[in-house]
Amino acid sequence: MLKKKSTKALMLILTILIVTLATVIFFETRDREQPVQLTTKQIGPYTVNANQTEFQKKVEESLLAALDTNEASEIIPEVAKYFVSDFFTLRDKENYNNVGGLGFILPDIEEKFRTNAINSFYRDLPSFVEAFGNENLPLVTSVSVGEPIKVENNLIKVSKEVKIESAYDISVEWIYEENENLGNIITQATLRFVLTDDIWYVYEIIGK
Repeated sequence: MLKKKSTKALMLILTILIVTLATVIFFETRDREQPVQLTTKQIGPYTVNANQTEFQKKVEESLLAALDTNEASEIIPEVAKYFVSDFFTLRDKENYNNVGGLGFILPDIEEKFRTNAINSFYRDLPSFVEAFGNENLPLVTSVSVGEPIKVENNLIKVSKEVKIESAYDISVEWIYEENENLGNIITQATLRFVLTDDIWYVYEIIGK
């Protein structure tokens, strides 16, 4: 009799645990932010959001022209402009998983870069969307760049399979559409670029 009661009690406990676990998994899955699937397009080797801002449409033309030159001094500034305008514009982002500019990031570090972005610049995006609405979030309307400066390849840490052919830093500064909700938001940085497989990628954002 005692054995039967113990068995029933054990079964009851197991049932409660299973139901509790299922409930936790359900709510965690429901609340987890999923990236919104965007329509994309190609600009040379780079994949970008097809829903471009007016500034990005202008930069696309100069970026395509720069790619035709195959010159670092021409390509890096244009990639920098487009990347900054996408990464730091939040108006077209539905949640913090939709990090802008990933099509310009070195594939070897893309996931790490994305995670760092979610934990920094994109961290409070869901709260901003809820408080202000997407239409009132930051929109980059202009980007100015300095001259690319060559840096040592040993500053780049990537997997052994990735061959870094060259690396440059470039200073960038940008302007947002006037918005009273901006507060103290970043407007300048240095971007580190690397060349691999004949493609210039963004490797790092170095804040100022």
